[in-house]
Amino acid sequence: MRWSGIGVAAAVAAAVAGAALAVFTLVGGVQPPKIQPEVSVSVPAYLPPSPQPPPTSGPPTPQPPPPRTSVVPPPPPDDDDDDDDDDG
Repeated sequence: MRWSGIGVAAAVAAAVAGAALAVFTLVGGVQPPKIQPEVSVSVPAYLPPSPQPPPTSGPPTPQPPPPRTSVVPPPPPDDDDDDDDDDG
């Protein structure tokens, strides 16, 4: 059985392609580009203030008394007789 020229060329091309593929795979193949990792800053999500729970059954919670303000009494009336405006 004789090899035809096209068959020999196809066999040689297949052998060369197989060897090239083996070398390419051993070397490491296509390497993806090295991309620096992004720096991510975690920001906490906004949480609205939670509503106050309804009061439980039982005696009411005592409220603190309101702050006391000091009342300054008015000055005593002026009873000097040296004021001449009253006499006319």
